[in-house]
Amino acid sequence: MVEGSVAPGREPAQARPGDWVRIHLVVLEPGQRAPQLPEDTAALPLEARVNGFLQEAAALGQEVEILTLSGRRVRGRLVELNPSPAHGFGRVQPELLSIGPELRRLLEEAGPAAGRKRPPAGRRPWPEVEGK
Repeated sequence: MVEGSVAPGREPAQARPGDWVRIHLVVLEPGQRAPQLPEDTAALPLEARVNGFLQEAAALGQEVEILTLSGRRVRGRLVELNPSPAHGFGRVQPELLSIGPELRRLLEEAGPAAGRKRPPAGRRPWPEVEGK
């Protein structure tokens, strides 16, 4: 969803307490920013978009308070209902896929001296790596 959008079937006035939402707020105005910033950066406000649970009924564009997953209460302008992550970590790098299982195998071989308890006999909490 894009900023200011609403999930299908929901009207902006239907945002209810407890809904998962995204807010926008200005953290620092241009005059409050650090003096060592580049001029073009210092001329802009420092903005944040924060996700959390809406604390009161509201429509898009209204000033609201949310409760974040970490327990912080944050106030800002309601910009999105039911936001989804819009980022990615790039394409999968096949060379990196075997690192976790390989490390687990090495730790298992090292035994308790490596600072980790061995799993019960015959039970491994991770998949085996083919060809290793």
